[in-house]
Formats: sequence, structure tokens, C-alpha cells
Amino acid sequence: MAGALPRPLTAGALEEAREHLVRAVALFERAHGESRDTAYVMTSLIHVLLAAERPADALPLAERALRIEEAAADSTSGSALTLALIALGQCLMGVKRNAEAIACLERAVARILARNPDAQSPALGEIRGWIEQMRREP
Repeated sequence: MAGALPRPLTAGALEEAREHLVRAVALFERAHGESRDTAYVMTSLIHVLLAAERPADALPLAERALRIEEAAADSTSGSALTLALIALGQCLMGVKRNAEAIACLERAVARILARNPDAQSPALGEIRGWIEQMRREP
């Protein structure tokens, strides 16, 4: 149906996606090692775990994906590195490590604004909202 909003994924669908992505990460690791391609697939798994409200399980993957992206960083990796920072920030936020999450998300915002100083995207507003929310928490 055109214009219909997507339905939220069920716990069963998220678990099925997680199982497939765990296998995909393993395949990419065997084929490509610690590569940006592996980190890309890993980021999909991270987002499935976050959607399933499992930030503690996603956190080590997010830390690893960021390490891979930072090690491979070059002039073409701006958005991949920024997305890895955002994913890690979301994981840290989910496990209530707010100071670290804020620092990570502020790095992502700085990278976005460095590439486009006039950026006003909804995603940027959402990230800023997360930062402000965490600053208000005890």
C-alpha cells in the first residue's frame, strides 16, 4: 500500500534478522577480515540489537566497528565513520554510560557539521535531542 507506514518489527522478526546478520558478519570476517565491509555488516547487526532493546549486546560490536572504521579512515570514509560513532553513542546511551555517549555523539555532530556547516537534517536534530536528554538525566 503506497504511503503506508512500516509496521514495527516483532521480537521474532528481530531475532531472525539477528541470526542472519551474525552469520553474515562471520562470513565477512572470513572473507575480508577487519575491513570496512565487515564493519558495515556489523553495523546492521548493531541496529537490530538496538531495536531489540539489547544495547549491552550491541556495545562490543559498536566499539569494534568504530575501531575498524577509524583504522581504515581516509578521505572517502566520512559518513561510515560518522555512522559508527552514532551507533556507538546509541549503545552507550542504552547502557546508561551517558558521559561517554555524549562525547561520542558530539564527535559525530562535529563531523557532520564539518562536512556541511548548514546541516539541518532531522537526524542531526534527533542526535542533538539525545545529547540534551542525557545532560538532563541525573
